[in-house]
Amino acid sequence: MKKYLANRCGRIDKVEITRETDASVWVQSFGTAGTERRRSKLAEDYGYFDSWGEARAWLIKMLTRDVESARRSLEYAKGKLGNAVGMKPPEDDAP
Repeated sequence: MKKYLANRCGRIDKVEITRETDASVWVQSFGTAGTERRRSKLAEDYGYFDSWGEARAWLIKMLTRDVESARRSLEYAKGKLGNAVGMKPPEDDAP
């Protein structure tokens, strides 16, 4: 059975799964013939989907969140930098 595996590194790969439940899929483990590994269908950094379009939509949603979070972090860091640049020494330490 085919699924599409999307990960937050920005990739979508077609993968073969051997079975699935509502919450999990089983995939072949790399390097170990005949060994299956259970994986959650959805995790924080990856997801298994029935179609490429679903995988792409999830990936865009997750990467948009990453960009928004980075933007907020940048604004916060800029604010701290501005505060540091604007600092004045205490009156008793002034040159």
